[in-house]
Amino acid sequence: MQHRRRLAIFQAAKRATFSGKTAAPAQDKR
Repeated sequence: MQHRRRLAIFQAAKRATFSGKTAAPAQDKR
């Protein structure tokens, strides 16, 4: 069930990047 957690993180990072509030951390987590 690690894939689901990765997807959640990826979605959260994508949302953060879209918001432009934490684009740097989101890209770093990629």
